[in-house]
Amino acid sequence: MSTRAAAHDEDVELWLGQSLSHRIDGGTSISLDLSERLREARVGGDQYLGRITLTRRIAPGVEIALGASAATNGGIGEIRPEQAIILTRGVLAVRSRLEERMIDGVADTSYRLRERLALNLPLDARARWVLIASGEAFFALNRTRPSDVTGFNTLRTQLGVRHAFTPALSLTALYQRQQAVRPGRADSVAHIPLLSIGWTL
Repeated sequence: MSTRAAAHDEDVELWLGQSLSHRIDGGTSISLDLSERLREARVGGDQYLGRITLTRRIAPGVEIALGASAATNGGIGEIRPEQAIILTRGVLAVRSRLEERMIDGVADTSYRLRERLALNLPLDARARWVLIASGEAFFALNRTRPSDVTGFNTLRTQLGVRHAFTPALSLTALYQRQQAVRPGRADSVAHIPLLSIGWTL
C-alpha cells in the first residue's frame, strides 16, 4: 500500500447531545434528540440537528421507528424523513435505517442506508453503568450530483459508557471515530468526544 493511499486527513470535533423520551404505552415511545456538532470550517463548519422519532415494538426483540430530522450544516439546511427497524437480542442490537435527505440547493432527494451493530453491556447488577460499543456503515444509494459516488462511504465507530443517575436521568460519554471514504484521494478521519444527557418522562 502506498503512503498516499494510507494517509488520512484528520481533524478533531466535539459533539454534544440532549435526548428527551416518553413511553406512550407498553410498546410505543416517542423521543426528541438534539445535537450540536462543533467542527472546523474546512470540514463543513458546525452542524446542528434535531430529530423526533416514534418507535413501536411489533414483536419480542423487534421494533420499527418512523421519524424526521432537520439540520443545518455550515449554513446549509436539510430535512430528513427516516424509517428504521431495530432487532435486539440480549446485549446486542442491529438497526437498519433508511433516510431521504432533502438538502438546500440540491434538486433531487438523496437516499442513504445506515447499518448499525451495537453492544450495550451492563457493568453492575442494577445496570446503572453500561458499556457501549458500536459500528455503523453508511451507504449512498443514488447520485444527486455528477461528482457523487454511490455505495459505502462512511464508517462510524463508538466506545464509551452510560451512567444512570436516576431511572429518568442518564449521561453518556463516548469516543467516536468517523472515517469518510473518498475514492481517488485520502480518506477523512474525525476523532470526536461525545457527551449526551438523556431524560425520560
